[in-house]
Amino acid sequence: KGRRGLMMVAINGANTVFIGLPLNTALFGDTSIPYLLVYYIVNTIVIWTFGVWVIAGDDPTVSGKTKAKFDLRHLLPVPLWGFIVALPFIFFFTKAANYIANGTGFITTTLSGLGGLVTPLSLIYIGIMLKKFGLSSMRIDAHSLLALLGRFVLSPIVMGIIIFAGLHSGIQMVPIFQKTLIIQSATPALAVLPILADTYHSDVKYATNVVVMTSTLFIIVVPIIMSIINFI
Repeated sequence: KGRRGLMMVAINGANTVFIGLPLNTALFGDTSIPYLLVYYIVNTIVIWTFGVWVIAGDDPTVSGKTKAKFDLRHLLPVPLWGFIVALPFIFFFTKAANYIANGTGFITTTLSGLGGLVTPLSLIYIGIMLKKFGLSSMRIDAHSLLALLGRFVLSPIVMGIIIFAGLHSGIQMVPIFQKTLIIQSATPALAVLPILADTYHSDVKYATNVVVMTSTLFIIVVPIIMSIINFI
């Protein structure tokens, strides 16, 4: 108790923005970003509803059933707001946007420059996070090993089974969408896991250990998964 909820959320919740986005862009290019956003939206909703409820229910300081605090702001983080604001321009104001862009090229240049900062800033953030937690804090025990196997082995296998079942039931998915979902299912555990652990009196050291280990070992795991995907 105090680790079960963290383990479940670590296996199911991915660090989609800070690691998943630059990783997906490097592997599949900018055309994969819309498919990554689909995963990101579902991932965010699952973490801040079911995930928080699971961790709160595993609070070792509380006996019986625990009601998790629900904050709507967590379901609408800044990256998701950017996606929502962009939708009208994509679907309804394409011609107007093209006209403005052609008339004033600085708008396109500015927005492209801001978009280009996402990947390097994400990598800088991950470096700061690993420095803060400390690579020396990694400890491989039975519970951490279970979380690693769940995140890097079980999660992509389950995602692959879901995709396989969907394709054979008539659902159409382009190959890059399939690859994006599988890769994102094997990205490191979400970086806010230690914060959630501290909020609900769970094992903060264990949560930190899982985040650091998954953020470090994914460098080895992703090439293996990509090789398996390309082979299949």
